[in-house]
Amino acid sequence: IVRETVRLIAERGFHAVRVVDIAAACHTSTAAIHYHFPGRDELLEASVRWCMDEDTRRRADATAGTRHAGEELRLLIELQTPRTERQRRQWCVWLDLWAEAARSTTVGRLHVEYYRQWRGTVADVIR
Repeated sequence: IVRETVRLIAERGFHAVRVVDIAAACHTSTAAIHYHFPGRDELLEASVRWCMDEDTRRRADATAGTRHAGEELRLLIELQTPRTERQRRQWCVWLDLWAEAARSTTVGRLHVEYYRQWRGTVADVIR
């Protein structure tokens, strides 16, 4: 459900995606979607969390073998450029997140959490 929601948000934007669209993409009923996610806000939150987890995993994998801070910092910066279709979809979700973070306390907290983690990662490399 979450992966299809990410795909649809990336294609259409969060506000253009309806639960019925997600259900159709998942070949299931809206009741099944609502069983797992009471509303669209919870779907956005789960989608953003999925993107955050994917990004964190990708970052850890890419920098695991680095021995020099300069190389690790270069990799971290490089990772901020979406290079695959999956990364581009995640960035589209991030763009919706930034807009929604200004209006939603839940999404705003996710936004703060992610960027606190990102700044901490960069600061650790620089130290």
